[in-house]
Amino acid sequence: MKPLCAEPAPSRSLTVFSYFPYFVLPNFQFGFRISSLANYCYPICDHTKRSSRMTTASPAHPHIRRLHSATEPLLALNSDHAIELSPLTLAEFDQLIGESFYAAMINEGDALIIAFDQSSRYDHTNFLWFRAYFEKERHDKFVYVDRVVTSAAARGKGYAHALYMDLFQHAKAAGHDCVVCEVNLDPPNPVSDAFHASLDFSEVGRAVIYNGAKTVRYLLRHL
Repeated sequence: MKPLCAEPAPSRSLTVFSYFPYFVLPNFQFGFRISSLANYCYPICDHTKRSSRMTTASPAHPHIRRLHSATEPLLALNSDHAIELSPLTLAEFDQLIGESFYAAMINEGDALIIAFDQSSRYDHTNFLWFRAYFEKERHDKFVYVDRVVTSAAARGKGYAHALYMDLFQHAKAAGHDCVVCEVNLDPPNPVSDAFHASLDFSEVGRAVIYNGAKTVRYLLRHL
């Protein structure tokens, strides 16, 4: 499921613990890093951009809280979907959140989103595809969604949609031009396709990755 910064960060190595972002919607789950909607990426960004803004809780607008560190409930949520997301230790999860452009949750472990911007030093295949795309075709500032997860008990409540909408607002306020992600084409993920289409994402490219194991569609949504 990755944001960029202006000034170079000190050289440091980042460990990749998963391949795609992952989303779980009502009675469905799809992975993307976004193999369907949420991947794992580890970028370095300007943390001064992060705000502590919270939304007001209501049936239509669930309470969204910005994350600055990992918690045991969130680690459990990640572990529940470790096949799609890959397992993490609490320290590794904390690093992932700490280096993100945007990380937020709903309630205590019901839903989670993590994203990085173009300033990230993350070297995952899909993130690098977007970086090359923007360097060649345009010079927009983008935010890459690394992962989105909803717990089984919280499905059907619109939490993934709410987290995306909050990300869009935050990314636009920070001066970014678009939000990007990838979804699986092979194996197909029609639920993820429909979800992203409903959010006005459009395809900007495709790639066969992992020695032919997956084919992904690269999606972009203007802010």
